[in-house]
Amino acid sequence: MSPKGDRMSARKPTGKINYANNGTPNLTKQGGVVPVIKFLDKIKFHNILNSIVHHECPPKSEYQLSDVVFLVLIGQIVGGTNMAQCLVIWTDVVLRRTAGWIRIPYPTTVGRIFKELKEGHINEMESLVHKMRQHI
Repeated sequence: MSPKGDRMSARKPTGKINYANNGTPNLTKQGGVVPVIKFLDKIKFHNILNSIVHHECPPKSEYQLSDVVFLVLIGQIVGGTNMAQCLVIWTDVVLRRTAGWIRIPYPTTVGRIFKELKEGHINEMESLVHKMRQHI
């Protein structure tokens, strides 16, 4: 994996939630998932997943495994039952801004990253649950 400086990112650090922007309220139908996003950021979900699941991305890849797992996890919490539905909730500008996303990958990109996983990665993901419980 290349150093952080060489990697492009489709995500920036999350900021405070401002409920009014230029006089227009920042309201979203998926407002109930905002605490989940903040919670996952607080326990450093991306760092925990990257430290446990050893998945090598190409050096110039824009999305990592932790990114697509995060997107699909939130999509499933909201009610998505397939890849496209899990990603369609991220078309909400307020939700994207809350989570710090600049761009959202296409479902085919997410599927390609998931297809790269092997059985060993799945076993590592099972231990992810236990590691996250220790951080709570």
